[in-house]
Amino acid sequence: MRSLTAALTTEKNKLDMPSAWLPLVTIEVSDAEILRIVPNPTNVTFRGETYLAFGLEIDEAVHDAKGGLHDLNVSVSNVTREISAYIEFHDLRGSRVTILYVNSANLADPDAVVAEERYEIMSIHVKGSQFVSFTLGHDRINQHQFPSGRFLRDNCRWIYKSLECGYAGGLASCDKILEGSNGCRAHANVARFGGFPLLTPIPGRML
Repeated sequence: MRSLTAALTTEKNKLDMPSAWLPLVTIEVSDAEILRIVPNPTNVTFRGETYLAFGLEIDEAVHDAKGGLHDLNVSVSNVTREISAYIEFHDLRGSRVTILYVNSANLADPDAVVAEERYEIMSIHVKGSQFVSFTLGHDRINQHQFPSGRFLRDNCRWIYKSLECGYAGGLASCDKILEGSNGCRAHANVARFGGFPLLTPIPGRML
């Protein structure tokens, strides 16, 4: 799990903050069908994908004495019978589930994911017409994204205008690259560039 940036930590600690922490849930129903849902009153768009507003409750992830994760229970509303339809037509056991944790104030930033957890559906329990409970197997080490911080040569890893970025000027956006008309140098902010331009280029890659 990534550490929160200073800006996001400040947002998290506000007693009355206008934004909310959202778990964006992706269920790979089949090779051709992906279900994306979020516990929010309205649909949410992130990285060009729309997550449908849904009644959803995710239990808190609990670690055991050795630091491993217990299975995670997720309850999904079934009042409209949509989830039942998926269960009837697809065997969801073994399906991959990805949960991205983002803050609603940073949905425009594709790099604003503070945690990414990957699971698989171990069992399904239909509990009346109200909701369906999914038991997710704890993330396998070969499915976890390591390292938590990526070392990118040409792209800045900071959230624009965050404490790490440090830019406080009047430009409304940044391309998160070093050069270019809307890059870090154009912002006169090269010293805070969050990439690693001295890394060896990948052969054959176009810059």
